[in-house]
This record gives sequence, structure tokens and C-alpha cells, in this order.
Amino acid sequence: MLAPDAADLRPGDVVKVRGTGHPAHTGGKAVVAAVHLSRTTPGTVDAVDVRYSARGAALRVELDGPGEMVRFSAPWPAPAPAPHAPATVVAAAGPPLSRARIALVLSGVVAGAALLVLWPHSAPPAPAPGQAPTGAIAVVAAGGDTGATSTRSPAPPATSSPTPSAPAAPRPAGRVVAWSAGPVPVVALPAAEPSPVPLAGITEADGCHDAYAAELMQLLPTGEAVDVTGSGYLRTEAGVDVNAQLVRDGVAQPVPPAAAASDADRAGWAGVSAAARPSPARCR
Repeated sequence: MLAPDAADLRPGDVVKVRGTGHPAHTGGKAVVAAVHLSRTTPGTVDAVDVRYSARGAALRVELDGPGEMVRFSAPWPAPAPAPHAPATVVAAAGPPLSRARIALVLSGVVAGAALLVLWPHSAPPAPAPGQAPTGAIAVVAAGGDTGATSTRSPAPPATSSPTPSAPAAPRPAGRVVAWSAGPVPVVALPAAEPSPVPLAGITEADGCHDAYAAELMQLLPTGEAVDVTGSGYLRTEAGVDVNAQLVRDGVAQPVPPAAAASDADRAGWAGVSAAARPSPARCR
């Protein structure tokens, strides 16, 4: 797979993937959910998990298979130019045509054209009253293979006005401006002083303090725009649920909220609990 700068990818980076054969990878915007390093070659990335929506499933992209991956802001690499083969004209050997032969050929061409113009053309029969015209439509599979050809009526022209597009999602309101002991991100929100925001609904997994700290600071580098809901559920500008991602990576464990939790806390806990694994990986 063509994946430039794969060793520099981090969870939360925005990429686009195509050509893998999976119908979801159509070049649309995807967020890196996890990066898997090679167990045999240090510093080499073997696979990347990407997610097309905050609640969508993480899709594994093996970098040793077919396909292309680039950062979302980068253009697709240009295809290699095909080698140019000059056209070769082979002249047929033989004696030159006489004037009499040329005149005979031209008269035959004129006669054939006149026959085509004067020949009566029959129009195809009109469809019976109440019967819509039909046409052959090729059914193409998601992988690009052409399947069987079916016959069906074409869709009638649209008469309703186009549906207005949905407004763009607002940018996150907060921003990570520093870190306090823990580590705990310090978030600046509008009309408020920057303050530490401990992550809610999770706790460090046993023996995972260093891995938890490294993963958290990769997801929330200084300057990252974030939304804060409830008592400490964070989501990045790229749509990554930070609390759920730490659980999904096995460096944190879910902690159920109190019975008197707010609606925002219960909504955030739903994402964390959906990311929980039956047997999360330990860091010891």
C-alpha cells in the first residue's frame, strides 16, 4: 500500500484511503484510531485503524496490501506516466492506382451513400399505453466487477426542489493550553479561565501509567481544539472520542458514573462503555 509518512501517523490524524477493495474506503475523510507497529522491524508501521465517524467501527488497513493512503489535506499522488510508443505506419506495397480505378472507387462510394439516404427507416414500436419504456442497466458490484444486466424502468425526473444541505458542524469551543499533574489537560473555554479537566468515566489500567500518559498527550497535544461535555468527556475537532479511545487502546478502564449523573455524563458514558473490551491489553 502506498502510505507516505506512515511512521509519523498518530491517533487523531485525518487521512483518506482508497483502492483497498473495501467499499468503505472511497477516499472520504477518515480519522486514525490506532497505529500498529511491526513486532519484527522497530519503527515500522504494519497497519492503521481508521474510523469514518465518531461512533463507526474501526477499520483495519494493512499497509502491506493494495491501496493508497495520504493525509486528508494532501492530493493523491499522480500516476506514473505510461511509456510512449510511437505509432508505426506500414504502407502496403503494390503498383499505384490508375485514374480509371480511382474514378470507379469514388462512384461506388457515392452510390452507397445515396442508397443509405433513400432507404426507408422504420422507427421502433411505441410502448403500449400505460407501459413505461424500459432500458438495460448494468449492475456494478462494490469491488468494481460488473455483474448481470437487469432490465428495469428508468427513474422519473425529479420535480421537487433540492433538499438544502445540512449546516456545517460548529468548531469545538475549547482548546488545550497546558497540562497539569496527572497528566490532566488544562482547557480554556469561552468566558472562563483555563482550568484542569480530569477525564470522566475512565481510570488508568493497571501498570499502564506511562502508556496512558503518552497516549493521552498524543490525542490532546497543546493547542488541540476540543469539546468538553458533562464532568469531563472530551472530543477532538477531528471527532475522536478521547475517553473511549483510551479504553479502546487498552490503557484505561471504564468507570460507571454515579446514579445521579447528568444527561451529558450518561451520553458520554455510553460511548466509553461501547468501546470497552472484554479483556483489555495490559501494559506490564
